[in-house]
Amino acid sequence: MEAKELKKLSRSELLEMLLDRSKEVEHLRKELDETKKHIATLEREVEKSGDINAAIQKLNSATEQIQKFASVISLASNNLANRE
Repeated sequence: MEAKELKKLSRSELLEMLLDRSKEVEHLRKELDETKKHIATLEREVEKSGDINAAIQKLNSATEQIQKFASVISLASNNLANRE
């Protein structure tokens, strides 16, 4: 709205416009707060998934070590059996 048009408006019309804008600002603030909460939740989920991925990698590494150890034991066991 142009300045001339605003000057022509009555006080009650101006107050009504101000009230409408205030309601709109309040609505946008609530939306922003909800968005921030959602982002925080997503960030926590990403952190957890990172922790889970790290745990999975450690578990896979440990499993590989166990398999190697089992192979060594199996070979040693076979060698002992062949000597007897």
